[in-house]
Amino acid sequence: MTIKKVKITDVAHHAGVSVSTVSLVLGNKGRISEATIAKVHQAIDELGYVCNKAAANLRSHQSNLIGLILRDITDPFYTEVTAGISQELEQHGLMLFLAQSNNDPEKLKQCVQSMVQQGVAGILFSPVRGVTSELLTMTKQAGVPTVCIAKASVSSEVDYIGPDNNFAAILATKHLIEQGHRHIAYVGGKSDSLTRAERIGGYCST
Repeated sequence: MTIKKVKITDVAHHAGVSVSTVSLVLGNKGRISEATIAKVHQAIDELGYVCNKAAANLRSHQSNLIGLILRDITDPFYTEVTAGISQELEQHGLMLFLAQSNNDPEKLKQCVQSMVQQGVAGILFSPVRGVTSELLTMTKQAGVPTVCIAKASVSSEVDYIGPDNNFAAILATKHLIEQGHRHIAYVGGKSDSLTRAERIGGYCST
């Protein structure tokens, strides 16, 4: 189902004010009454409108920024991921906009919102526990393509690119069996981890 992008005209109609008034409120300009400002912000919250600060610059040119949100940019694994993504983007004339969520759901949401406001052409992100569908709704309403990397999200609404944990566990288990081992244990991951479930599935099926 296609989600209609909320526009500034929708906010104006919902609040019962003019588009210019909404623009003034968003830009913190003009002499607008507190009551009107409150109505505009209420309309923004109710409609889920996200102000695109780069919209004026993007009317004639498509953004060349791709957002990348990682849980921990100091992690050696993510360092390699970042290098690979950056190299690929450069070949297509695109630039990387890097942010870190610190494994915090609220921080991840803030990073996504900031990138949407900056007018990125797409967002790649490594999900964290507790992330809600609100994040994906935000990017859909803004028309920003979103892809989950490195670890599968619990949500089925987002495209995912990452390792095949199930097959990797099968290969690892088969290798140990071929070495003559028969009492093989699996240790790792929290009980509600999707990655853990995929790996155990491969381990048990071997």
